[in-house]
Amino acid sequence: MLAGVFPPIAADLLILLSVALGIIALIGAAWVISQQRQIHEDVQKIAGLEMAVHKLQKEVEALQHQVQPPKAAAPAPAPSPQAPGGTPLSQPMRAQQPWAAMLQDYNSLAASMKAPRAEEACTAFVAKYHIQLLTTTEHKVQGTDGKLVPQFVLAVTLNDSTYWGWVLPGQPEKAVVVPNPLHGYDQQLHEEGGMKETFASNYETGSYTELTVKLPAEFRIADKTWLIQQPGVLRVNGTK
Repeated sequence: MLAGVFPPIAADLLILLSVALGIIALIGAAWVISQQRQIHEDVQKIAGLEMAVHKLQKEVEALQHQVQPPKAAAPAPAPSPQAPGGTPLSQPMRAQQPWAAMLQDYNSLAASMKAPRAEEACTAFVAKYHIQLLTTTEHKVQGTDGKLVPQFVLAVTLNDSTYWGWVLPGQPEKAVVVPNPLHGYDQQLHEEGGMKETFASNYETGSYTELTVKLPAEFRIADKTWLIQQPGVLRVNGTK
């Protein structure tokens, strides 16, 4: 049919052109398919690399946990030394305690015993806080824990007193007790005057002019009898 429309040479050229176009189309299609396969392979390779990197990160983290030494546990704090009855010697004075203000004034007073007119300052303190003047006798009485403890009785004068008692407001059966700071602290008071039963302290031997009460001794008052319920804590310093 081409021979009837076109000259023979033109018909041959058209046939060759058609064949060439078909070959080019096939080559183009093959190239496109090849590129699509390459892209697909590249995507798979990228995904594989991501998985490999993720796996490697996991392995590195696991290795770090194996190599890293365990953290040492914090050392437990050393137990505080205990006063008789279990009171920690380092227990801080709590501001909410009813005796806190009295004890603060007392320690300020006890630190000034070398100052002039110290006895007058003690008299003023006793009057301000309505202090009960106490001393001990040679007799022992049975304490709240069943053990024999010093017998506390009311003293007549300031100088006769060894201890000062402060009755808790609204609780006439309870009181806290501190030493008379005028007398300091010596072996006789420690062994015979009831100090070692009434207070835990750093005292070993000798005589001291200054003392600081960390915790007052707690007493129970029954039928005018003063009994140690909880020993206090004090520190001595300033040797004579």
